[in-house]
Amino acid sequence: LPDAPGHEAGVGEPIRALLAASDGVLWAGTESGRVLRIHGESSLRPGPEAQVGTGAVTSFAEDARGSVWVGVNGGGLHRIHGGAHEVLREGAVLPGNLVRSLLVDREGNLWVGQTAAGLIRLQEGAFRWLGAPEGLSMDVALGVLEDRRGDLWVGTPGGGLNQLSGYRDPTPRVRRWGVADGLGADFVLSVSEAP
Repeated sequence: LPDAPGHEAGVGEPIRALLAASDGVLWAGTESGRVLRIHGESSLRPGPEAQVGTGAVTSFAEDARGSVWVGVNGGGLHRIHGGAHEVLREGAVLPGNLVRSLLVDREGNLWVGQTAAGLIRLQEGAFRWLGAPEGLSMDVALGVLEDRRGDLWVGTPGGGLNQLSGYRDPTPRVRRWGVADGLGADFVLSVSEAP
């Protein structure tokens, strides 16, 4: 990514996503599609940055090879590794460009939560789509989490929370959790696991 001149005091716009990478760099994604890398403990100045789209950066994930994946609402999926920047957009490998969430699971698979395209798994270069036909409550995945047991949890905007067990199988088992199960609402923006 190129160096960013002239960011002496701060970012100057809302931060929508953060990632503390394994190399100690803090990655920040902005409302307007900028990706900033912040180095050091005593400086608030952004380091090198890039424009990855005009939509908001919604999510980051880091894989075992040190690649940083960037999800952009309307801008697809980006992979940054070393000095290389690869863009994966609708049509080439993704069913849509509205990326909402990212997760690298314990096996190293990348999961991409999309608006209007469900959940997509990238495994060894191949994409697999999971949506309503596979049992999800809807084809929108706002937040995704892998729990300690290896189940995936997917938050949706109106379909509650989906628990995927055996997602490695051709037909995963899906359980929907909603208001009737104790959720305050069926709109689940993000998912996290208590310690």
